[in-house]
Amino acid sequence: MELPLLDSIRIPVGLLAVCLAASAAALVVARILRLDAVASRLLVHATPRAELVRQLERLAACAAEGDLRGMRRLADRSDWLLFRRGVEMLAAGAEPPDIARKLEHIGQVLIDRRRRSLRRAAALATLSVIFPASIVFAFAFGLLGDRTGLESYLAAAAFVAAMALLTASSAAHWMCDKLDASVASHTLETEALIFSLSAIRGGAGSTEVASLAALVLGLETTSEPLRLAA
Repeated sequence: MELPLLDSIRIPVGLLAVCLAASAAALVVARILRLDAVASRLLVHATPRAELVRQLERLAACAAEGDLRGMRRLADRSDWLLFRRGVEMLAAGAEPPDIARKLEHIGQVLIDRRRRSLRRAAALATLSVIFPASIVFAFAFGLLGDRTGLESYLAAAAFVAAMALLTASSAAHWMCDKLDASVASHTLETEALIFSLSAIRGGAGSTEVASLAALVLGLETTSEPLRLAA
């Protein structure tokens, strides 16, 4: 003999199958599209360090030749805002202290802005779960109407929406944690950019700039006292 309460909260097998199939399909799509890599690129700068060293080397070569157009062309091709701003200030004749102060400020502003945006997205997604979760709750306790009609499809859609919102909230929290964990790495890249732009401003050649950038980024080791001090 079945209890009325248990009978009232029984959900059709078909509804569960639809929900589980939708969740599995979402995982497969996320895996195929490599959405984790897309999320990582949305955090802050994602240019490989070796590529950054090559860009700085080409920038130093253009600066040594007085090729302002070539410098700006390199900046336009870069997807890193700090690199573009640094090249603009270098082409405008800014002094190294001004370049360092401006780039550090911009870098901190970008990180703080992304952190606030991710936290707002996580909070909004979490609050938005209330509506579809209420529909699923009402359906489970027989408050939505006939379970064999349109209400079952509505409940299935609400369940999928709730799962999607919870996934979005978790992804936003993960991205925020990833951003906090990568601050040191981004700070090192910013320092390498500042040192390299200062060296270019001081008349260093492309080889010296590339070596300095690689040294700061940990791509090259040396025992020369002067370069270690730099």
